[in-house]
Amino acid sequence: MKDAFKKLWDPWYMEPDHVYSKDIGPLRLWLEHRGDELHVAGRIDPSATGAEDSTQADGKPQDIEWRRWICGRDKVRLVLEPRLPDRAIVVRPLMPVTVLPKCEVEFYVSVPISVAVRMFSGNSNDRRDICEEPTVKLSNSWFGLPVEGELCYALKTRARRRLDELRSDINLAICPVTVRNSNSKELTFERICLRMQHLSVYGGDNHLWTNRGIMDYHGEDDMTKITFESSPPACDGARQVLAAPREPEKKNLMMRAFGNFKTMSIL
Repeated sequence: MKDAFKKLWDPWYMEPDHVYSKDIGPLRLWLEHRGDELHVAGRIDPSATGAEDSTQADGKPQDIEWRRWICGRDKVRLVLEPRLPDRAIVVRPLMPVTVLPKCEVEFYVSVPISVAVRMFSGNSNDRRDICEEPTVKLSNSWFGLPVEGELCYALKTRARRRLDELRSDINLAICPVTVRNSNSKELTFERICLRMQHLSVYGGDNHLWTNRGIMDYHGEDDMTKITFESSPPACDGARQVLAAPREPEKKNLMMRAFGNFKTMSIL
């Protein structure tokens, strides 16, 4: 991971009446501590992909919508936190996949993050959420049957087999997924449903990463045993925990995870 990108996730103290701008791929954030107020604004530029961190006295953009919080006049210490989507995501491989009995396949899925602005409480390490801004506007999708499915996000990027095929955009977290067919029949699917709420975000040398998800298909009523590893993947120097799961990690889930066009719809 580039030094400029690593620096984006470091806490910092705000100088009064200075405007801080933070670029995280398509998202640009502006932050300012003025008087007893914290001002925050955000804008998405789909063509932007880089990382930048700058500070200037005043020079506050006026052509965007600002939000403000009353935070007191004491020195403000902030940190940005990369977060995964708050719903499951539906992703598809490059083409339909058939996994033979007792075989497995690994995919890498690039997931757009959101960025949470968090403020430290006094001199402690306790943090409170101020706001959260997406780096990409995700579309809605429905996974499963009409009466027993769930509202998800549709992911435009594909599940890929090779690390060197992945996009290097800094606002993407890579989720390794192992699909294992423990059934005696073939498993064919065109879509995978990933429950991102139970995953952490880790900082690597070149990418953001999540825990590895293992989807063990047994064929019983199309239910799949889903296991999340509790440590970062053993690649790219991924070690530092940048964000905890939105929901407490569950070691084992029994849920539907694979689908075809007949069980999917875009809202």
